Amino acid sequence: MALTVAGSGSAKGGLRRWVAVLSRMGLFLLLIGLSPGARASELSKTSIVFPDEPFAVPSAPGETGWIKFTIMVDDPGTVIYQDSNTYPFHYDFAVNELAPFAGMTPEEFNQVTLYESGQMAILGAVILPPLVGIDHVYPEYGIQFVRQDPYDPQTVVDLFTLVESSVVAEPNVQAFYFPSYEQQQSAEQNDEFFESQGIVISSPGRWAAGS
Repeated sequence: MALTVAGSGSAKGGLRRWVAVLSRMGLFLLLIGLSPGARASELSKTSIVFPDEPFAVPSAPGETGWIKFTIMVDDPGTVIYQDSNTYPFHYDFAVNELAPFAGMTPEEFNQVTLYESGQMAILGAVILPPLVGIDHVYPEYGIQFVRQDPYDPQTVVDLFTLVESSVVAEPNVQAFYFPSYEQQQSAEQNDEFFESQGIVISSPGRWAAGS
């Protein structure tokens, strides 16, 4: 799977825009909006605002915040963010708000999201930096993808670019790739490739006191 997406979401409304998507299959267009697999809901959206996103579990002094997302494999140009205060877990959101997963057991959901074979959706999260006192002082955030099998490095680049384009932020805000445990080894092995693509590998440890 390859994704190369241009364009970004809007912070203020349900604007939809056509974006050119260059994949290994060739050049085609995708309409950025609510995924066909998603039900219309006040608990999901396709773009978020940094740093004060109401769907995010908020940061606190010394504690990171986060918001989870799903990307349907059959709609690879749309990031579906869940209200992570209402739905802290991907599974609960998916079975209640995404039609293809209705009625699935946790085991069935894991089988079609955490493994390359038969994968229906890509799961991940945007990690928000901790507060310092009551202030946001870090103009940066992390992007993480979850799967038991390692992702192809080019797929990570395409997914990272897609998610970054859906985060509305000031120009000085930087996104980092925070590999999950299962993706760490592959990320380290392909560090030079990611660097050549302008993606910096890091972790929430960069926000530890004194770093």
